[in-house]
Amino acid sequence: MKIFIAGDFSPRLRTKQCIDSHNENLLLQDFQPILSASDYSIVNFECAVGQQAWAIPKIGSTLSCEENVVRFLKHIGFDAVTLANNHFFDLGQQGIEQSFATFEKYGLDYVGAGKTRHEASAVLYKDFIDQGKVAIINACEHEFSIANELHGGCNPMDIIELSKTINIAKSKSDYVIVILHGGVEHWQLPTPEMQKKYRFFIDCGADIIINHHQHCYSGYEIYNDKYIFYGLGNFCFDILKASKTWYEGYALTLNLENGVITPTLLPYTQNKEKAGVSLMVDRTEFDARLDELNNIISSPERLYHEFKIYTETRKPLIFFTPYKNRILRSLYIRNLFPSFLSSMRHMELLNFTQCEAHYEVLQQYLTTFYNSTIYGKK
Repeated sequence: MKIFIAGDFSPRLRTKQCIDSHNENLLLQDFQPILSASDYSIVNFECAVGQQAWAIPKIGSTLSCEENVVRFLKHIGFDAVTLANNHFFDLGQQGIEQSFATFEKYGLDYVGAGKTRHEASAVLYKDFIDQGKVAIINACEHEFSIANELHGGCNPMDIIELSKTINIAKSKSDYVIVILHGGVEHWQLPTPEMQKKYRFFIDCGADIIINHHQHCYSGYEIYNDKYIFYGLGNFCFDILKASKTWYEGYALTLNLENGVITPTLLPYTQNKEKAGVSLMVDRTEFDARLDELNNIISSPERLYHEFKIYTETRKPLIFFTPYKNRILRSLYIRNLFPSFLSSMRHMELLNFTQCEAHYEVLQQYLTTFYNSTIYGKK
């Protein structure tokens, strides 16, 4: 049994133009034979069906599409979409309902989101006669997209709830595939905490972990004889003038046999010189970089060291400075402007974010403030 899994798909710019002009077959020519040869194919749907007028207040861009995009995905050979990401709730409850109706119209399975928090956590089970039953679980990190008591949305990556879900799915199926959406954008490595969580999900019963979201590919490791892929990269996500890593990624074909999942990597370039996704002809640079990433990931100590270097160069405390102007922020990052944060203020921020109780109180307060401001509810 072969299952094909791809990363982030968002129909923007030239991709949208191809679909709107009925030239969509040009987008995935190299992948049509692969999709045809697969028993089941999944892609991450990084948008919602509906109107921009429905957009919710949030940080970050709002991604939407029309019905013809779903028709294209089904026509090209995809069987299911994962929805737990930071954009599926961009159009609010109306966007969720419009998307679900469109998926159902074209016979496309979906997982990772729901009209309620309970629906969002549902597992997608697929029973392949004589080949085994597969459980597909999808969740994402907490951003503005997650479902809560006020509205539907995406399945949050709650480590306790997700571990229970994996354990139950393992008792009901032959294979458990966990597809997650998280990590630091534009950084090609998992965070140390991310590695610990994903390894824990393997301990809970997952047979493979596959991640996307970072807009660049990452490496992988084999932990307790099971694969963890820390980032597939964009699958088809058009943008102008991005870094080299934006345009490269890999999809996976999973071979499921006798209780074992064996993956095959399919590196590609996407939306670089032209619209569409093309299999990589020369893999020399890709393989060398993948080996480098894998070597770092194989050593938690080295991974922590790389993460520490990354955080020092990115200066996350930029969000707590008075600099809102883009130029001033850029100067601050380059150490040309002071932070105005005292050592005491640094300690206070550390205490609020590292202490579990303080962090929970802070998070709940900010959530209540957002809900009361946007929805008029506490």
